[in-house]
Amino acid sequence: MKKFFALLVFLIGLNSCDDGDLKVESFDFSFVNSATCGEGTNDFFIYKINGNEVLIIELDETTNFVNQETADGVPRTVIIPSGAKVIYRLYNGPVSAETLCSVIPAATPNVIEEWNAVGGTIEITTNVVNPTVETTGSNIITGYNHTITFKNIVFDKGNGEEQRNESIVFGTYKTNATVPVNFTPLETKKCNSSTALFKSSGSQALTLDLDEATFNYLFSNEITLNTPRTAYTDETNTLTYRVFESIVTANDFCNGSTLPADLELWTSQNGVSEMSGIIEVATTLNVNEYTHTITLKKVMLQNDNVSVPFTFGNNYVFGTFVTVE
Repeated sequence: MKKFFALLVFLIGLNSCDDGDLKVESFDFSFVNSATCGEGTNDFFIYKINGNEVLIIELDETTNFVNQETADGVPRTVIIPSGAKVIYRLYNGPVSAETLCSVIPAATPNVIEEWNAVGGTIEITTNVVNPTVETTGSNIITGYNHTITFKNIVFDKGNGEEQRNESIVFGTYKTNATVPVNFTPLETKKCNSSTALFKSSGSQALTLDLDEATFNYLFSNEITLNTPRTAYTDETNTLTYRVFESIVTANDFCNGSTLPADLELWTSQNGVSEMSGIIEVATTLNVNEYTHTITLKKVMLQNDNVSVPFTFGNNYVFGTFVTVE
């Protein structure tokens, strides 16, 4: 082997043992960003390039990189080599994405050494990416980070020798989440004989479901001037954000038909007085029409599969709703 990364040589010395051709060694790709080829196909794989060296993981994309957080201390586990292939390669020249992802392999560089993993496991820990926007207070989930670690991995070096590593951190692979559309400019709709207001776009919907007393209070035909009417989210007054498996329309909500299955379901937490979960309605009058502007203040939405809630913001305008005298 002409070149490989020796990680923490003093630890290698402490942990090495004389067992024939078995050696305890480590190489480090953790500082290199990961990339992929073949997303959405059976040819999907993740790789890292460092000069002339490449580390490749071939595994099923759909089952292993689910946009769902893993519980603390309970990563997804993939068995090597039955559930995944891990390959280390050394080339005789610098490697690029085109070297690995081209349908027709490039003539150069050439592989001069290849190790194939013959044992061990891959552990995948998944956490949400939800950066907070300082100007609005929103922390919408934009993606999921999947941290990949090899455990007790054994490489067949192809020359009668093996390389074993107790733990190697491959790094993080990010998948994108379904980001909510901008519901604010969309028309606020209401079904007959219902006290729920909703907005929909494509396969997404945002619903403010109120009990009758709260609905009648918030949307009273009275000007509010400088004192908006307020209520709080609770068991009977809820905000729901849903992502369906197919497109929905207003008719789907109002004609009594069964809605498509949920891909995601987020429901508001109970509000805390003067702190969160505030539903605020300001009412103005134009001729005989009352326009009610609905603002959601720090309404936190939770999902059973995600440990952290998200909010559309500290002062998120749900939209307007018009009533007539």
